[in-house]
Amino acid sequence: MLEGTGTNLFSQIHSSDGRYMAQSHLAQMISLLGLPPKELVAHELKMRKWNFAPAVENDEGKLCHKAYQFYKGPFFDNEGTIRT
Repeated sequence: MLEGTGTNLFSQIHSSDGRYMAQSHLAQMISLLGLPPKELVAHELKMRKWNFAPAVENDEGKLCHKAYQFYKGPFFDNEGTIRT
């Protein structure tokens, strides 16, 4: 929420059934702020090797061992290019 305005900075980041849509949120952030720095994308690529222990359940009831699985990614390919 933008302070003092009563409006949200990002809209439509939830589906009609209330589920968070990371891809939509990321697209809105990129449209406002520009592409993420290469260092941030490189860090995300490294994080793909990490596992949750124990696995966590996403909003669809699926057990996820990795953050990109939880948020229904990955959003960047192995070269750091945005996946569409």
